[in-house]
Amino acid sequence: MRRLGHRHQLKQSVVKGMFGRLSIAVIVLVICTVSLLSTIKTTKQPFSRSEIDVDTLWGTAASGGWRPSSAPRSDWPPPPTETNGYLRVRCNGGLNQQRSAICNAVLAARIMNATLVLPELDANSFWHDDSGFHGVYDVNHFIKSLKYDVRIVESIPDIQKNGKTKKIKPFQ
Repeated sequence: MRRLGHRHQLKQSVVKGMFGRLSIAVIVLVICTVSLLSTIKTTKQPFSRSEIDVDTLWGTAASGGWRPSSAPRSDWPPPPTETNGYLRVRCNGGLNQQRSAICNAVLAARIMNATLVLPELDANSFWHDDSGFHGVYDVNHFIKSLKYDVRIVESIPDIQKNGKTKKIKPFQ
């Protein structure tokens, strides 16, 4: 009988413990609900369409005269008609590294007064994808948007010499 009494007391203490924890959880839940409802009631303000100027909301932020680097530069002189040759670039790594390499290639071509050949993307080693530049970028937009910065061609043109077509040899 004594053992039975001990088990009964153990069950009672477990039930009391669970009831105590459940009571605390319910109290916390009630406090959070009341707090949330009071916050919603105090911040609820009706907005009319006349209070919000949509053009201002979605307009361009004031720049203080600065232009983004991607802004069209129609007022810049185009690259000279004479070129110092062709610049070929092979980009590798992740997309961000390839984008950086393309930006650097455009800058290098402008500084060198070279014609940029569309960069080759080394997508096979990293992405296992052979999409290439044409598959990732809009080539026409790329060439058109940079026409005031650098001359760009899709591939190195073949040259005619003594009636034969030859490839231009790269400079090492």
